[in-house]
Amino acid sequence: MATILIADDSFTNREFLVTLLGYGGHRLLEAADGSEALNLARAEQPDLIIADILMPTMDGYEFVRQLRADPAVTQTVVIFYTAHYLEREAQALAESCGVAHILFKPSEPEEVLRIVDKALGLIPSPAESTAMSSTPIGPELEDGAAFDREHLRLLTDKLSQKTNELRAINQRLTALIELGQQLVLEQDSHLILEKFCHASRNIIGAKYAAIGVLEQDNQTLRHFLTSGLDAEAGANLGAPEIERGLIAQLLTEGRTIRLRDLNGEPESTGLSAGPGAVHHPMIHSFLGAPIATSTRLYGWLYLGNKIGAAEFSEEDERIIATVAAQVAVAYENGRRYEKIQHHADELEREVAERRRVEHNLREAEAKYRTLVEQLPAISYIVAYGDTNQTIYISPQIESLLGFSQAEWLADPDLWQQQLHVEDKARVQAEVERVDQAGEPLNIEYRMWSQAGQMRWFRNQTVPVRDETGQIRYIHGIMFDITEQKRLEEQFLQSQKMEAIGRLAGGVAHDFNNMLVVITGYSELLLQREPPDKERLRHYVGEIHKAGERAAGLTRQLLAFSRKQVLQLEVLDLNEVVINMEKMLHRLIGEDIELMTKPATELGQVKADPGQLEQVLMNLAINARDAMSGGGKLIIETANVELDELYARQYIEVSPGPYVMLAVSDTGIGMSKETLSHLFEPFFTTKEKGKGTGLGLATVYGIIKQSGGHIAVYSEPGYGTTFRVYLPRLKDTIEPVKEPIPLEPETASAFETILVVEDEAVVRQLVSSVLSELGYTVLEAVNGSEALQICQQNSIPIHLLLTDMVMPGGLNGRELAKHLEQMYPDLKVLYMSGYTDNAIASQGVLETEIEFLQKPFTALALKRKVREVLNAP
Repeated sequence: MATILIADDSFTNREFLVTLLGYGGHRLLEAADGSEALNLARAEQPDLIIADILMPTMDGYEFVRQLRADPAVTQTVVIFYTAHYLEREAQALAESCGVAHILFKPSEPEEVLRIVDKALGLIPSPAESTAMSSTPIGPELEDGAAFDREHLRLLTDKLSQKTNELRAINQRLTALIELGQQLVLEQDSHLILEKFCHASRNIIGAKYAAIGVLEQDNQTLRHFLTSGLDAEAGANLGAPEIERGLIAQLLTEGRTIRLRDLNGEPESTGLSAGPGAVHHPMIHSFLGAPIATSTRLYGWLYLGNKIGAAEFSEEDERIIATVAAQVAVAYENGRRYEKIQHHADELEREVAERRRVEHNLREAEAKYRTLVEQLPAISYIVAYGDTNQTIYISPQIESLLGFSQAEWLADPDLWQQQLHVEDKARVQAEVERVDQAGEPLNIEYRMWSQAGQMRWFRNQTVPVRDETGQIRYIHGIMFDITEQKRLEEQFLQSQKMEAIGRLAGGVAHDFNNMLVVITGYSELLLQREPPDKERLRHYVGEIHKAGERAAGLTRQLLAFSRKQVLQLEVLDLNEVVINMEKMLHRLIGEDIELMTKPATELGQVKADPGQLEQVLMNLAINARDAMSGGGKLIIETANVELDELYARQYIEVSPGPYVMLAVSDTGIGMSKETLSHLFEPFFTTKEKGKGTGLGLATVYGIIKQSGGHIAVYSEPGYGTTFRVYLPRLKDTIEPVKEPIPLEPETASAFETILVVEDEAVVRQLVSSVLSELGYTVLEAVNGSEALQICQQNSIPIHLLLTDMVMPGGLNGRELAKHLEQMYPDLKVLYMSGYTDNAIASQGVLETEIEFLQKPFTALALKRKVREVLNAP
């Protein structure tokens, strides 16, 4: 026989060829790549080489090229063994390197054997056959030729038989390999039995197969599975009887049973399931084996009706016995697995408490770690001793001070180095004191970050003592209170401004009453024509002008103190800016360029238009004074949304939609010190006599009273920007103004007016002005006296003109309520130097209230009284 070398990187392909060619008695060598094959060829010098073309390390083409280059093996016959899709390439390669034979995968065994025999010269080529047929054969060779032909026929029959056997072996091997792969991944005992049942039928080649496994009592079926029946029959087929028939024989004898020529009736085989159930198909050949181990019988495995034969073979019987033994082992392992799982469950329960405790401990530790590392604070631990070394610092040290944990722990002096110089002595003294006393530390101080930012911290510590009472550790936490300190500073500033405002409001209230007298009587004198009238008019005129200036001052004080009365209207800030543009041009002068940038689709606000004009004018004047050498004044509007982040920076701001009015200049700018006092009344950076210091204080008061917010940004040399934010209305409103018709001032008045004012000089002035117009005037000092007058007089009262804040228990609003019950058609006009909650909320006048702001002129009094009386 020949020595054949098989070179293929596929183990399956090599195994197929080795098995197939091994039946022919050939000596077979194997190589997984071209390099290994070349070494074997040189060492063994085989008669034939079957080589794949595509291999790792060295492919078939290179292998043949080097083979032909070696004189020792250059004449070795080679067969290329490759895939069908490489047919054209394989033929080209074969021609180029002198390979005469090609096998294509997959090839039938007959084709492989034919090509191998042809390559080995066992089958003559067509040329040789022709030569032989053309050469006369002598009588002495005829018997030899006949012998050869008969021998060839026998070989062919034997080869065909072996090929069929090999095909069957290949099918069984494939089924066993698939079964092994499936069982590796499967743990469910029922599915394992199901796979064995199907595999057994395929391995043996039977039409039907069934597996039955009993409970421990060996009487009750635990599992029963079939293969080869259709789905409906398999589902309705009952289990066979175990007390008689073939199954009983299997269980009783405990060995394999192989039978043929059965009549096939279920009644005789015992495979019937009883009345009502689907009958088992006819059985002519039977092969069964018990499923058992050395210690226990579990059940049975049987096959029915051999495919392609009348009976099962001895080889089938050996295989089914092996499979049944494997089923027993697999099932027993499954049972052991269940026991192991049961013990594992018990073990799991035994350690459950420990696991729970460990889990809770880890969870508590994780929560503590998460809490510590997410706090806006630095946690630390100090080992107490001579050096007090820090042994732990939380990661927040990097985000708050810019140092890594390693840097901080490596330098014990870093904490003292970063202390603010103004706080260092105080902090060190306090640390030494609590250290000696063994007390907790609670102190606030400033520290510098690595980037040069100053931050405020509140440092709190707790000493941790051992069982002897000695301090072992110091646990501390440094809270970042920088934002808190900033808000405290804002709050204190706000309180200061509020206190100054209350003082200013009180001064303005008393001052207003005096101004009413000064301006009122001077106005009356100016309307007379006394002797030496020119000089007298000059004197009185100066008194009147001084009163007007004083009135302006009180209006500014009231604006700052938020005690003035606002008469709100729905406004478009763009219209306010446009209406004031010409006046602002005149106000700032020609050397300053005025630029306006009104926003499109600007939202509406609700504010007092006169007060907003005052705000704009004051900001423009402030900008003008900052640009003595000329520059640009930029006024712009916009819709903005103030978010939570912005609102947290200012304690009086609520997040939401606003309309912004920005006034910017390119002037000299302001320092931080100036900015800190900017809105305080009487604070000014101008020369003496050049300003009152109430301009920006007035702006501040008006914006706050209007429910808004003002912010300023400035740097020396880069100008200043004021941004005013007023709440934006949700819906667009078209304001409707209905003018009240006024009667001519010369018309005679006939109505009765009750004047209630606790300041005598103001009351007398008001009464004088109204009396001269023809009104009947009744006077009262307070609300109680006014009620008495009304109860004692039968004259109907048409108008109540009353101050708001009066002694005697009743304010103006309460008095009006009493009198409206007595006089249903009574008109009410309030007068006051500042407002309170009796007629206004936060200084905003209620829509149904008629109000006259002190100080007022005689002309304003006349017109307002006539307006209220004429109102429907």
